[in-house]
Amino acid sequence: MNYQQTTLVIILILLMVVSIYLAFKFLLNFHRSAKKTKQILGRELIMPYVQGMKWASSAFFNIIMIDIIIGILLILSSLGFGKVYSTLKWANNYTAFYFAVMLLTLITALAFNLGIVIIYFVSFNYPQYKTKKSELPEEFKSLKQIVSIEASEIPETIKIDADKMQARNILATKVISKFLHFYSILDTFPLIKKYKIYLDQIFKINFFADTLLFMEQQKQKEEEILSYVEAQQNIKKQAANQDELDKDAKVKKEINWMEEMAENVNNKAVAENLKNTISAKEYNKKYDEYYQAVRSQDPMYASVNKNNWLTYRDADVQDLFYNTQSTVYYSIDDGKTIIEKPLNEFLLEYKKFLVAKFYK
Repeated sequence: MNYQQTTLVIILILLMVVSIYLAFKFLLNFHRSAKKTKQILGRELIMPYVQGMKWASSAFFNIIMIDIIIGILLILSSLGFGKVYSTLKWANNYTAFYFAVMLLTLITALAFNLGIVIIYFVSFNYPQYKTKKSELPEEFKSLKQIVSIEASEIPETIKIDADKMQARNILATKVISKFLHFYSILDTFPLIKKYKIYLDQIFKINFFADTLLFMEQQKQKEEEILSYVEAQQNIKKQAANQDELDKDAKVKKEINWMEEMAENVNNKAVAENLKNTISAKEYNKKYDEYYQAVRSQDPMYASVNKNNWLTYRDADVQDLFYNTQSTVYYSIDDGKTIIEKPLNEFLLEYKKFLVAKFYK
């Protein structure tokens, strides 16, 4: 391979830019994921845990991908430096270039991998998250006194009418089925795995409830602003009709006003312009608020879509929001009685059962 060609230099520069960008993007979103995990789980999180961070997750795929790019850069820059330096020493610009790329690659590799470790330990460097494995049973007993356990009965299994539900919400049905499967066998897992399954489900339920509430509040705000805008439009229409009726009177007033202001035509124009400007600003302000509220719908729903960089926004979260108005048909007595509830109400009900079963 000819290491003294512009094409290879451009490729290495592009790879360097991409690796730095992806490394920074991952670290930023990893920090956000850890922060969101602590925020959503609150007091129930008593050990280091980042929602969605698993060996088979897209997050680890991203880590591997970034390290592969960095590895390719390191190999190519090292070979290039060795080849050029052996013949031309420092007399050639390519020698300095490959050395710089090699050095930057090493710095990027160290910063990226150490950054993950540092963010992880700094995020959970609080007494709340330093519970040892041997201390977990006692901690759970303490949490039981704090956590609100509202379920009066704890069903061993919860069954859903999947066939009936799939017609309207096939995606959420799959997520709920997975929830209920782990619920039924929760007690068969070792304590740590049982706790992580519990945290995973509690996070998704809480995140769903919080996000849905935010969406409803934004929708209400949008409706209020829309009502205001419509009211202002109606007022303007009524004013226009009234203006038509009082046209003659207004013309006389305008003539008188113009005569009074004849001394300073320029001031008249400024005043009239200011009057119109203030009115327009008031109207435009409300319209802009309405527009922003409408526009915010897309970002809101985008915030629950699967994101390979934010570990907590996995396929389950996205699927739960596929149709938030769908109905869940379920039974807690082995199919003897079928209960119908909206998805959000069912998840809150299921959460009560899950909390009670975990802390029993």
